Amino acid sequence: NTNGTGPAEMTDQQRACIRSLADGNRIEAAAGSVGVDPSVVSAWLRHPSFLAAYNAAQRDIHDSGVRQLRKLQDKALGVLEEALEYAKTREQFGKPITHFQAIQWKLADMATELDAAELMTLRAAWLEDNGKPFEKAAAMAKMYASDATMRAAIEGVQILGGYGYCKEYPMERHMRDAKICQIYEGTNEIMRLVIANNLIKGK
Repeated sequence: NTNGTGPAEMTDQQRACIRSLADGNRIEAAAGSVGVDPSVVSAWLRHPSFLAAYNAAQRDIHDSGVRQLRKLQDKALGVLEEALEYAKTREQFGKPITHFQAIQWKLADMATELDAAELMTLRAAWLEDNGKPFEKAAAMAKMYASDATMRAAIEGVQILGGYGYCKEYPMERHMRDAKICQIYEGTNEIMRLVIANNLIKGK
């Protein structure tokens, strides 16, 4: 049914549209993905049952995002541990490269950003567990944690030098894993929109 009335029972077409909207697509793109005019989707969004299903889909995305953040922390920790272990054993000018200020600063920045990301993740999880609004906190944590992990992975590759690109070392995989974290469960661009929309609404 595409007559814009938004029937009480969701059609497959409407469910697909809801998924597209919840993923952050604009009405025009969501309408195109299911083969209807944007005015039809606008009409659906005015129907209580469709709007409730859309809001539920958004909550599911953010709930899933909090769970994914916990996995992201493990990836981030792996980046730091690998970089630190290599720096302790790699020697230049007769001493481990951990003795050089440039390397120390990289490790310090990585550890600080990853620790901050973990605290943001814990805050989002606490809000969710206690039944409080957590959409903005989850989006902030996902955006910051994945960006921090990507920055850490880039610095990790830098610390390892040419070995950072070799499959014999885990760092090249860490960098690929870090990049996908900026994309799945809502891209970081979408996370920024979520944060901004919550700020504008005073949440």
